[in-house]
Amino acid sequence: MKNARLEVDAQIVLAYSALTQHRVPATQEALSRASELSTEAASPNQWLALATCLARVNFALGKSASALQALQSSHSVLSAKATLQMRMEARFAVAEMTLAFFGSAAKRPLEWPTQ
Repeated sequence: MKNARLEVDAQIVLAYSALTQHRVPATQEALSRASELSTEAASPNQWLALATCLARVNFALGKSASALQALQSSHSVLSAKATLQMRMEARFAVAEMTLAFFGSAAKRPLEWPTQ
């Protein structure tokens, strides 16, 4: 008998691996399998990991605003129950996507007001 939680973790690892190789369809497939395996027994860490990876996929597909909004929403709902490491990973993903989304505006040096 398979352990569903371990299988979900394995699918999340496969999804991240495929995403780092820019294999978006494979990432989506692994996330789909992980979502199917996730039941009420899934931990808050697993749900937040799924939300983070899914947001990264949607961001890669050009759905930047919705990806950011969905991840921020998931983070606010799940962060109280997730581990510090998972919360930090989700926050880092939000920061990365925000920086990329706002691009040059976020990269400009601050301008001090002159009198």
